[in-house]
Amino acid sequence: MSVKQITYENIDPKVRSMIMVGLTLAMLIACLDGTIVSTCGATIASELNGTALCTPGWSRHTCCARP
Repeated sequence: MSVKQITYENIDPKVRSMIMVGLTLAMLIACLDGTIVSTCGATIASELNGTALCTPGWSRHTCCARP
């Protein structure tokens, strides 16, 4: 029983495109988390009266992630 190694050449171009789109969207979401949510999350939560719902871990993350 032989196992065929997966290389760039034997992946369908349509599948390669879907993989690249998925990776790009994942990086975009990570960037948005690092910029928008970390900067404005506490303000948005306080304006919506949701500060009691914020977990201590999320609060530590937002405080430490700010420049």
